Amino acid sequence: MVKNMAKVCLLTLALLATTLGNAQARLRSSQTDQDTVSRSTRQQVTVPLYIEFNRPFIDLEFKKADGTPRTARFWVDTGGGGFIICEPLARELDLKFGAETGEQGRRFASTTPPKITLGGMPLDLEGARAIIAIGDKTMLPGVSAEGLMPGHVLKRYHVIFDYPEKQFTLAAPGSLKPRGTRLDSPIQQLSGFPRIEAQIDGKDYGFLLDTGASFTMISLEVLKLWYVVNSLRGVAKQVACSCWSVRENSSPLELR
Repeated sequence: MVKNMAKVCLLTLALLATTLGNAQARLRSSQTDQDTVSRSTRQQVTVPLYIEFNRPFIDLEFKKADGTPRTARFWVDTGGGGFIICEPLARELDLKFGAETGEQGRRFASTTPPKITLGGMPLDLEGARAIIAIGDKTMLPGVSAEGLMPGHVLKRYHVIFDYPEKQFTLAAPGSLKPRGTRLDSPIQQLSGFPRIEAQIDGKDYGFLLDTGASFTMISLEVLKLWYVVNSLRGVAKQVACSCWSVRENSSPLELR
């Protein structure tokens, strides 16, 4: 149940990231001695993609307070709202803790993003909404990730999730030629959340393209409507899927 509740918790973090935005800006302006994010002439990088619990992870590179290198695994979540760093890693990096807030028994503090590289390529984190998960060693129990890379950072790049080859590519916009079939995917300006449309039984439905989720979530109201429509048609089908619905109170309901 802990694994299945994970996405509900992370959706809450998206709201927290927005709440902490103003506090983070004040903190950033007070840190006048912090260098701006490094720029690089490198246009792209491809690194291993690790799949755990049907979710994607990558290894990011940091420099600790004493200058020694530090690698940490991060959850790549197109549906995530904040660049989250767990407290032990944040302290190793000597990050400053800004304004705190809490939700569902967890505490978070705004901070300024540190310098980070992926496969040696500096990441563009200027203005990113970064928060520290206070008291958390990893993002969730049983998950090795020490942080989360969200949609509003990913939207700055051309991103390729190659699940069959277990590779992750991050590239500057326009530096790669897209392959495959083009689909419209509106990107929410603030959150960076990507949206796609899927056609089911002749009707279009909007879906959040969420790499951080390990299952598909469908509104319970939509499922009820499908049941009524198919009952009227006299259609009886047995469907096997990894699918969850979400009640109005955001609690998950598994479908079997």
